[in-house]
Amino acid sequence: MSNFVHDKLNKRWDLIVDQIHSAAFLFDPRYCDVAIRQQDFEEGEEFLRKTLGNKWKDLAKQLYIFRAQKGIFKPGEEKLNPIYYWRRLRSTIEYRELADFALRLLSFPQSSAACERRMSSIRQ
Repeated sequence: MSNFVHDKLNKRWDLIVDQIHSAAFLFDPRYCDVAIRQQDFEEGEEFLRKTLGNKWKDLAKQLYIFRAQKGIFKPGEEKLNPIYYWRRLRSTIEYRELADFALRLLSFPQSSAACERRMSSIRQ
């Protein structure tokens, strides 16, 4: 029974999650210690490779350090809000480019629901 439910949830997940969602998950400090399916991790990396082009190799090293929570990326209270977390890191020269990209990526609406709701309220 549990495998049936798990399989159904994974199929549903695959329908609603896109590469950009997987990439955003990789940059969210609240989820550094949360396991991610290998497929989602690879899709997130694929999105980053396509989006960042030649910059991917340099930023990938920094992203892996961030995901491992090493050095400047050690966990703290600032993990409560990813935007504040990455804004703070913009002040570091070494991680400014990574922080800028993370802020852009995490600023996208997670779904179109908010936009659609707003448009519906305007039409009424």
